[in-house]
Amino acid sequence: GPVSRNPRDLLELLVDVIPLRDMLAGQRLAVPATLAACIERALPMLRMLCHGDGGLALFQGADGTRQAAVRRVLDHDGVAGQPLVHAPHSGYCRLARGPAVVIADCGPARACSSPLAFEFSDGPHRIVGNCGTPRHASAAHRPQASASHATSPRPRPRSAVRATSGAHCVAGS
Repeated sequence: GPVSRNPRDLLELLVDVIPLRDMLAGQRLAVPATLAACIERALPMLRMLCHGDGGLALFQGADGTRQAAVRRVLDHDGVAGQPLVHAPHSGYCRLARGPAVVIADCGPARACSSPLAFEFSDGPHRIVGNCGTPRHASAAHRPQASASHATSPRPRPRSAVRATSGAHCVAGS
């Protein structure tokens, strides 16, 4: 992943280098091995950072991403490999079971502005999302942005959540 750890930066990098690779291949010129390897490593990372709605996780200043841009990039993945589960150098982890996906920022606190932040989606529905400040937020927006790194977009009545053993919460009655 990119040094910035911003998923949008990874998408923008691929948007720039995939046409270069395709142009070289279309002209029957050798694609540099380092370029091909970079793209082949970056595509599973991009898949790792995607939710079921096709959009990217909103970590490290990423803002909303057009799902069409992600889809166009992933259409160029000739391998169509599986998403990474753990990217230790980038500090992200992904848990998936069926359509449910959790993407977590597991990087060291010194490397990120949202250690242990996570997002949770079920198919096309984002259930818990990052609500940090986008990198390109206007000066007027920044003071109003939440310092919280994950929040549920759906309010739940207090009766829907009960504490068990003081360590975690379980939904249901």
